[in-house]
Amino acid sequence: MKAVEFRWLNFLDKYKSSAKHNLSNSGLPEPDLKEMGIDADYEEYLNDKTDHEAALRDAIAERYGVERDSVLITNGGTEAIFLASAFISIYSRRIIVPLPEYEPIFLVPESLEREVERVKLENITRAADERDSLSMSLPNNPTGKYSDIAEHINRVKDSYKYVYLDETFHDFIEDKNASIYDGSKNLIVSNTMTKFFGLSSLRVGWIVSHPENISGMRRLKDLTTINNAKFSLYLARKSLERWEKFRKRALDVVKRNAEIALKEISEFGLYDDHYEGAPFLFVGDGKLRSEELTKKAVTDYGILVAPGSYFGLDGYLRVCLTSYEIRNDIDAFRTFAERELKK
Repeated sequence: MKAVEFRWLNFLDKYKSSAKHNLSNSGLPEPDLKEMGIDADYEEYLNDKTDHEAALRDAIAERYGVERDSVLITNGGTEAIFLASAFISIYSRRIIVPLPEYEPIFLVPESLEREVERVKLENITRAADERDSLSMSLPNNPTGKYSDIAEHINRVKDSYKYVYLDETFHDFIEDKNASIYDGSKNLIVSNTMTKFFGLSSLRVGWIVSHPENISGMRRLKDLTTINNAKFSLYLARKSLERWEKFRKRALDVVKRNAEIALKEISEFGLYDDHYEGAPFLFVGDGKLRSEELTKKAVTDYGILVAPGSYFGLDGYLRVCLTSYEIRNDIDAFRTFAERELKK
């Protein structure tokens, strides 16, 4: 195993406190749980003698149409990515990762010294070797692409040893299904309470897969965090039971912000003109120097966005759409773009 640098996290640590216009946060703000109909009183929790982990696993299982033994609870989405990536790395010759992609998706197998082949997002093909596995986010982070990628994955997934899909942003899009998960033995999916629900403080995520795969990942988790905080599990279950209410909140924020952003900044280029509901846009023409421009944006304009180079594809900037009041932030970004992106 080797230590690798999570460049985006380091960039955030360095610049986040100095940003006046934060367009880097891909998760919704923390909600008022009372407004969402959730009693967060600690005494109420203490009086509830439910097995909170089992109850949350059951709630997730019901949503995905599986049994409890197909669900593993994790400490946030990051642990889910690590456990799933570590698991498939053990059994795979090579991990195929389409780019652009969220850094941990390719960093974890690389840190475990597993061969990673980076390909273009649009160039996903059937596996060249039955020992190859495919790993990616869906919807894709940072482009937001979903429908055509999902259709393509369904056509080729049977050729891979494992297919791991991080579905962190799935609930933002229009899809009648809770997940792409269909019970295939080689398919692994994960999600989290952090982005769609805005409950980053809970540090709760989950993995859904065949029970044999879940058992293997459970053994890996037993060597690290073992269990989640029970109060977090309690609140996560209450929140999942109110999914429709959280969905309305998410759409109210992101749809409004997307309309503003698409009107004001799409002229500076988009990776894909077909917007499907993700809480971010990938802005640029494919030619700009993204890391240099993000540093200039935050130091000279007070705007924090993510450089495409950290996702493995230079030439774009990821602009997030999650704040309650985005107008001033988008206006500031437009000013920056007019001065710097058109040079």
